[in-house]
Amino acid sequence: MIQALHIFRKDVRRFAYEIGVLVALTALWAWSHSTDFGNLPHTMRFADIANVLLPLSWWYVISQLIHEEPLTGDRQFWITRPYSRVSLLSSKALFILCFINLPLLLGGFVILGVAGYQPLRYLPNFLWMQFTFTAAVLLLPVALASLTRTLVQFVLTVLGLIVGFFMLGLIFGHASVAPTYQSRGPAW
Repeated sequence: MIQALHIFRKDVRRFAYEIGVLVALTALWAWSHSTDFGNLPHTMRFADIANVLLPLSWWYVISQLIHEEPLTGDRQFWITRPYSRVSLLSSKALFILCFINLPLLLGGFVILGVAGYQPLRYLPNFLWMQFTFTAAVLLLPVALASLTRTLVQFVLTVLGLIVGFFMLGLIFGHASVAPTYQSRGPAW
């Protein structure tokens, strides 16, 4: 556990600016979703910008966090002083929980509080939301970053996945609406 905290402190020092940006973007997201601006069109831009930049910044920080201790190669610190796998995994998980999940949870509390609800009444729902959010949104960049060596490879892999899913959507989207092949027999 001490080794995991050592790695965590090292990552916090290394990513201090990125942590500041994450907290600022999360605050912008919470502010833009909690304030009633009326029908002003320029205020929706804050929400739109935060909705786009926040996930991109999460994925960037996660990729850089995982690339900080690369798995491949022969010039890593952990080869000369081996890290325990459990310590490395727990330190990275603690970083993600502290600087992505916790600010998002607090932002959700702010949004509910401003809307007039009691946020602590919904704590189990918020914790379940954080669990599903982590599983659905944050595990993919962790897996992709552990398979890639640099940020460029990470970005190209993400873009390849996006293009692949888009192409699959085009192929299967049109096939289900207007099939090009119709058989008189049972559907294959």
